[in-house]
Amino acid sequence: MILFTIGIAAPTQSASNLALAALVMYEIAFGMSWNCLPWIIAPEITPSHLRHVGGAIGPGSEWLWRLVIVLMTPSAIANTGWRIYILFIIMCVLGFPFTYFFLPETRGKTLEEIDYLFASGEAKVRLERRFEEAAGRGHRGFRDDLKNVGDEEGYGVGHLELKEVRP
Repeated sequence: MILFTIGIAAPTQSASNLALAALVMYEIAFGMSWNCLPWIIAPEITPSHLRHVGGAIGPGSEWLWRLVIVLMTPSAIANTGWRIYILFIIMCVLGFPFTYFFLPETRGKTLEEIDYLFASGEAKVRLERRFEEAAGRGHRGFRDDLKNVGDEEGYGVGHLELKEVRP
């Protein structure tokens, strides 16, 4: 994004070529990394019973903010020229500390373990109790204690709950 902004700030053909190359590289890097985060993180960090809501809010918010950017960029470029891209650079730079400090690593964790990372108050106590019960029964791990329960339990299809595992 920085090279793109430098490229469009200078009125030469080589600077324009630099801007085009930087834009293509940015789009490739963005598409392979940050672009998928709203689709993954929102449903991952919401509690099990609200995961479907998180799965809708994540992409919905992405589309909403893309619409805002698409609608405001033409008038912003008309009024500020290439300087509007400095705002985008700042937002990209601020994304790194936000991700580092506010989004814990979830690789290799079950959805229940991720629920525990973001739980607070009584919800955290309930999850701790479930983990302790599973450990007290001698289970091999929390992942082994899960079964799918259908609508007959009133939780909705896909709700996960502890089950008895016989050795």
